[in-house]
Amino acid sequence: MTTPNIHIDQQEFVDFLESLFKAENFTVDPVSTTPNALNPFRQPDLVLRKDSRRYLVSAKHYRTRIFQADLILAAARQLSLISIPYPRSEKILAVNVAVPFHLRDELAKKYNTILLDKNELGNLTSKHPNLIPNYFATTNTPSFAFEPETVLPEYKIHEPPSVGDEPNPLNENIQTENHANANNDPTPSELPGDKLITQLATIKRGKDEWQKFEKISLDILKYLFSPALDKWKKQTKTTDNLNRYDYACRINSNNAFWGFLSSRLNTQYLIIEIKNHSNEINQGQVLTTEKYLTDKALRRVAIIISRAGASDSALKIAQGAMRESGKLILILGDNEVIEMLKAKDAGNDPSDYLYDLTDEFLLSLPR
Repeated sequence: MTTPNIHIDQQEFVDFLESLFKAENFTVDPVSTTPNALNPFRQPDLVLRKDSRRYLVSAKHYRTRIFQADLILAAARQLSLISIPYPRSEKILAVNVAVPFHLRDELAKKYNTILLDKNELGNLTSKHPNLIPNYFATTNTPSFAFEPETVLPEYKIHEPPSVGDEPNPLNENIQTENHANANNDPTPSELPGDKLITQLATIKRGKDEWQKFEKISLDILKYLFSPALDKWKKQTKTTDNLNRYDYACRINSNNAFWGFLSSRLNTQYLIIEIKNHSNEINQGQVLTTEKYLTDKALRRVAIIISRAGASDSALKIAQGAMRESGKLILILGDNEVIEMLKAKDAGNDPSDYLYDLTDEFLLSLPR
């Protein structure tokens, strides 16, 4: 069985980048003074200056080592929106995975964005030996694989390369003002996650609107996790007519979190329960969900969507299910769902958020 990636959180990646840019003689401005400082998904991770030029940096740390094109493009789109209050600023998207050249070219042409992937970060880091251990940690790169001299020619951030035969989109003679709709991209309020958040807020908690909540919950889950989760099947009753659950789906991905569930928990299918209750769900509702989980059916993980989250007694039942039977039950309230929707719009992997929740749950599991 494959060991899941060791997670180095987003802040450690940002800290590594800050040290690297300082070593490259950039000045780092405090982000807390920038616009949108109250919304971490709507502000740059770093603001740099060098040679009278300003750079906005968005950092994306993914637990999955393989790049996901849709997330990289969403991150570049979000950075373009972030840059609107910063006229004549250049944009840098830094990621801890390797990205193919064609996607790098697309970002440069469409978003005027410099992409620094793990290879280019490795090349820069090779000039600063004291930062090499940080590079290994933040990019999940084994030390024996680090051969910067064979990766790329020296890369100078303040002299970005031209793309193909096109003029350099970041040439200092070109104004780099950005407009949200320059490429017919959505404005923040038009992003899929923001739309779903707005719709979610209109649905009242309680029995009267449970069908509306069930529908939007399915839309949310598909936006967040397709195509990693597929074969969605609505259930009325199990074949023995004794039990009912809302949805079942299949894991169709080997990324960090879904691969962990498949390999470590021996599950291929998920049970989804959707509760539009006004109050926290109780222990009885978690016990009912646990009954749907079975080893022989490769169904050992459930996700409960509950508007108000779970009571302490419900969480204890979920802990007991994991400790005694190895069954994982994750309970997500509105706050967690909204956080993942914002993350997906910003180019983050929402399954990393589930992985973080699972880490926290397992690390705090009582004896």
